[in-house]
Amino acid sequence: MSGILPARPRQPCVPAVSCPRRGLANADSLSHSCPMRMATPQHSITPPKPAPCIIVHNGALGDFACAWPALHAIAQHHRIKRAGAPLYFYGHSERGQWLEKLGYLRCTPHVRRIIERLYAGIPTPEFARHNILWFCLHSPPSDAAPHVTPLPALTAGQDMHVTQALLHALHALGIQTDWDWRGAWRDAVGSWHGPDSRLVVLFPGAGHVMKRWAMQRFEHVACALAAEGWEPLWVMGPAERDGGMSPPVGHRVHMPQSYRELVDLLCRVRLVIGNDCGPMHLAAMSQVPTLTIFGPADHRRWAPDRKRLLRADMPCSPCTLTTRDIHCTHTTPDGIPACLDALDTGSVLQMARMQLEATAEA
Repeated sequence: MSGILPARPRQPCVPAVSCPRRGLANADSLSHSCPMRMATPQHSITPPKPAPCIIVHNGALGDFACAWPALHAIAQHHRIKRAGAPLYFYGHSERGQWLEKLGYLRCTPHVRRIIERLYAGIPTPEFARHNILWFCLHSPPSDAAPHVTPLPALTAGQDMHVTQALLHALHALGIQTDWDWRGAWRDAVGSWHGPDSRLVVLFPGAGHVMKRWAMQRFEHVACALAAEGWEPLWVMGPAERDGGMSPPVGHRVHMPQSYRELVDLLCRVRLVIGNDCGPMHLAAMSQVPTLTIFGPADHRRWAPDRKRLLRADMPCSPCTLTTRDIHCTHTTPDGIPACLDALDTGSVLQMARMQLEATAEA
């Protein structure tokens, strides 16, 4: 019949014999030094190895933090259902180091070429020999590979946080999602240990200029906290530096050179205040007390994990899902959206003080 190996002639049974040097044994296990004819071994069908799996995530830092629960669920599913098959991560190399603790592997040059060709829209038979899961906002950048399974963060008709949207997509694929991903983050990345600290970190930057609260108001908050005995620390990256941002004279500023350095800093501060940006997600995932200032972006989809946020309740906000399509016509002369301009320093200071008092009891 089709799919079954043809029958082989039956071999005569070989009785158990006594080998002078090995005692009682079956002929199949006899040493060649024993002058007995070996039985012909029967052929067996070796089950095929599971195909390698490539997980693609090239989003920003905040997107990665929101995708962590899904990345963790994939790793757990792979460990249980696909043991022995490689699980590769294609994305930012430093984030990949955190995922190595979940069982992910760094991409080999061969695997990297597969994804690069996919980005270029070049079909290749190699796609068929790999399972590719692609984290994306709506769809992968190319339709050239039918073997790619998209994991969209934003799906039409769904009004849920992107973390839940990704877990929902995995559940539809039959992947269990109720794992302790928060504990896995703390073990792989870090956790807060700064309840006795006097440091208050300020993040005045953001990936999009329309998500930035006025710099002068950040300065007012920093000066007020310093007058109350706290130690404001401005944290900026290359984008803020190149954009000409600078803290008030006499205030400390720090520019981390790696994610590892940034996490180590965040885990030992008392409070983090900042715009809707990647480091705020990083802090929240590590259980650091945070106060996130939201403007045009949809807080229902992009808010950091279980943390406090401040936003103005205006009919025009939120006005964007991805910040790629912000076309705010209600801005100040300085280009600040009205929804951010409506948040005064008094509101931010009040909530910051509440957070600081609450952490004193932690």
